[in-house]
Amino acid sequence: MALRNGNYRKAEVTLRDVLPLQEKEFGSTPNPNIAFTHTALGQLALARKDLRTAEREFEISVEMNSALYGKLDLKTAQSMSNLADVFVREGQYRRAEMTVLPAIHAFAQHPSSLNYNAGVANLHLGEALLGERREKEALAALADANNILRTAPPSFARKLEESRRDLVVAYLGLHEPNKAALYRFDAAKPK
Repeated sequence: MALRNGNYRKAEVTLRDVLPLQEKEFGSTPNPNIAFTHTALGQLALARKDLRTAEREFEISVEMNSALYGKLDLKTAQSMSNLADVFVREGQYRRAEMTVLPAIHAFAQHPSSLNYNAGVANLHLGEALLGERREKEALAALADANNILRTAPPSFARKLEESRRDLVVAYLGLHEPNKAALYRFDAAKPK
């Protein structure tokens, strides 16, 4: 209930109360319930813009999901994408790139027209490359993100807008204002 009401702090307190109970119940070995709790705590920290906590929680999530399911699993890939998002926000672009590349590879191993998280992972790669001033390389990842997210449900609308804004930045960085204008116009269209 606290999460639905936007009370992220209260939701986080509740999850932090639950975590020791889970650890007592399941022990110190990686467990899907504990990994999910760390993912949720990372998302809450990200929503509160507490990047240090988000990074720590997503690192634990990546570690646990990797141990449970392997590096090519979709849960692991999602955790890596979440961690890459934090690195981008922290300005750690190279770390973001190195973290999200295996996630993109994992998503490619499980192709699905409904795998919108692959679009989000490509968005994070594009943002990392833009942060490193590698606009030309960023274009491919951002175009992939945009193409995947265009068909996504409304819950991905913010990520779609980010991909379009980033495409504008990339094209402007490459001195191609006409191509940038296409995405500016597209992003301005009502849905």
